[in-house]
Amino acid sequence: ISSLTVNHKKMVENIDSTNGTILAEAAVFLLMDQMTRVDAQTKVKEACKMAIESNRHLFDILSENTEITIDWMSQKEMNKHLGLNNLFIDHLISEARK
Repeated sequence: ISSLTVNHKKMVENIDSTNGTILAEAAVFLLMDQMTRVDAQTKVKEACKMAIESNRHLFDILSENTEITIDWMSQKEMNKHLGLNNLFIDHLISEARK
């Protein structure tokens, strides 16, 4: 573990290269507040295809193609989608040090 290093710049580049499609599941959950899961999944699947084809962010596509009021711009912030990741990471590091 002590030899591991994080290349923050490369991580951000990798995430950015997905055009937001890495957040597809989060988008489905956001849409499910106002539509069925199936409809949300269909909408996000179509938007993912458009994001990849147009090299644009998924949330920009959804913002333009949904009539649902969601602050898609604020949802682009990856920290909103980390959930319990830091807790899991801390636990794994603690266990590895034992």
